[in-house]
Amino acid sequence: MDSRPSELDPYPRTERDLSSVALWDRSCRRSRDRRRRKAAARRNAPRQKGATLADAFQGPHLAGKIYQRGQIVQRNRRTWLALVETRERPGDSSDWREFSVGPERAG
Repeated sequence: MDSRPSELDPYPRTERDLSSVALWDRSCRRSRDRRRRKAAARRNAPRQKGATLADAFQGPHLAGKIYQRGQIVQRNRRTWLALVETRERPGDSSDWREFSVGPERAG
């Protein structure tokens, strides 16, 4: 007894020759078309906007303000990166790491 749901099955059990050149060519053509469509979709997909340093920079540190992880502030002519959400002052807490944005100043 055949367990196929109907006679409309596109892959009949008996007439399908897996060594057929025509079947192989059709399969390869479908694969190439799928790859072409996927590449075209990637090219035309909207680009994801990532965060930049300009987005993260908050300006001078303001006492009492809550800063999110990844935000950058300035305090005492130094630049600091928030490692966690914090309202602590940069330099006084391990919540901040000094962030170098240029060559080190001598002296």
